[in-house]
Amino acid sequence: RWAEERIFIEKEFDYLFLKYRPDAVFCASIYSRGLDFILIKAAKRFGVPSVSMPKSWDTVGRLFFAAPSDVFILNNEHMREDLVKDQLIPRKNIYVSGFPQFDIYAKKKDYLTKEQFCDATGLSSAKPIVLYASEGAWTHWDDLYLDELIEKHQILTRYNLVLRPHFSDMHLKRYDRFRKYKDIYIDDEHMRMSYMFGDKWDPTVENMEWHAQVISASDVVITFVSTFALDAMAFNKPIINIYYDVPATRKMSVPMIPMKELYNCVHYNAVMEENSVALAKNGSDTLAWIDRYVKDPNFHAGERKKTVEKLCYKVDGRSSERIANVLLKILNLPVVEQTTS
Repeated sequence: RWAEERIFIEKEFDYLFLKYRPDAVFCASIYSRGLDFILIKAAKRFGVPSVSMPKSWDTVGRLFFAAPSDVFILNNEHMREDLVKDQLIPRKNIYVSGFPQFDIYAKKKDYLTKEQFCDATGLSSAKPIVLYASEGAWTHWDDLYLDELIEKHQILTRYNLVLRPHFSDMHLKRYDRFRKYKDIYIDDEHMRMSYMFGDKWDPTVENMEWHAQVISASDVVITFVSTFALDAMAFNKPIINIYYDVPATRKMSVPMIPMKELYNCVHYNAVMEENSVALAKNGSDTLAWIDRYVKDPNFHAGERKKTVEKLCYKVDGRSSERIANVLLKILNLPVVEQTTS
């Protein structure tokens, strides 16, 4: 870090500090390298306080922040411990806000009924809804599981399927081939993409409201090593994690990763150790878990609640306010009082 700050000096954005003379710098999506770190290093040279948020809850435990900001805002307490232990950031410089993108889950009130949702998406109101959420480029073969569930296990005879592509590879339209089936809705119309960002995720408020609607309408969520599990838990939805491999039925330009290796990661271990998700070991097991959760949606509800408390901090619609208050504090301005909701 000493060398990063004093030897690897990058000045291409110094003009911003000379022109605007900022009172603080806030980097809302830091990763291991990139523009955010250039700005943080420049802020230190210009004597400007810096605040940052890691790109996601899965970065703190696996990436080294070579040029840390003065203050960090994190999604949960679990990340705070990793930041103190692994990144050697002083505890006093760390604040916890929750997930600001989850605020809408607490604030949205006007949800469609199941009948209205099915009318809007072309699904059958007589069947439960299973939401299948991709992890995109990280599970670029996940459409093969759908082939097995549809053709071998006949999932559509008893359930609707909502297929949620991942923003990282939605442009590849891997799920388009499933449009031929009845009672499948491909949820790819409500995601704004921007190539300004590495993962292309740039949702509007309307996109997030629809996202909340889709989760709310679903009976069971199937996903992988994904933040989507936390989204679903915010709605107390049962979650099935695909935990088995399928044979490749097409040529892969990028190798398939064995599922057990994929799940062996610091951030998702924090989910799995709470036993709040079902690990499906094969296609039949996946169907069995769907059946069980539809019959008893509260199965694992206590474990899901504990996971939300552990990894989401608070889903109270006030995370954005907590972030704003940290920035106001840095600027020595009055903070917004937060009352218990």
